[in-house]
Amino acid sequence: SVTMALDYYGDSILNSLADIGFCSFGFLIATKLSSRGVLLMFFALELLTIVCIRDSLLLNILMLLWPLESIRTWQMQ
Repeated sequence: SVTMALDYYGDSILNSLADIGFCSFGFLIATKLSSRGVLLMFFALELLTIVCIRDSLLLNILMLLWPLESIRTWQMQ
């Protein structure tokens, strides 16, 4: 009740296959980068998703542990 996915009903087969493909691609990239590179990429992608779609892993964790009405309102705009 505190996350953006209130009316979520599941993924399509294509979406699930794309998730697996991109996860594999991300794992391949992570094996080639240093630890610092992986962390920089993680935070860059988190920032990109926050700016573009107002949602991210870090925002979801925050909203699960400490729901803030101001963030919920900002995400709904």
